[in-house]
Amino acid sequence: MFILNKIKNEKFNFFYFSIPLIISGLLIVNASRNNGGIPVLNILNNDIKEAKTELKKLEHDISILQNKVNLIKGPNVDPDILEELAYQYLGFAYQQDLFIAIK
Repeated sequence: MFILNKIKNEKFNFFYFSIPLIISGLLIVNASRNNGGIPVLNILNNDIKEAKTELKKLEHDISILQNKVNLIKGPNVDPDILEELAYQYLGFAYQQDLFIAIK
């Protein structure tokens, strides 16, 4: 009877030792593939960093444009910025500007 219990305990111990080992191995293999896990997390973290730098650049551009809008609206219009915008967008030119004809 003692030998029979010893054989059962060995099978029982092997079963409860091998199943978690196999499952953890499968989870590690799945995590290292491109269908999820750590590589996808790293790709998403890089995408977030790029988006943050793009956002900072866009916020800087917005602040520059907002400053220009503030200079040309309201009762106190800055004549320099108004002249610059007319020169840039309306095609105004100074007398000393040179133009080259392009075919």
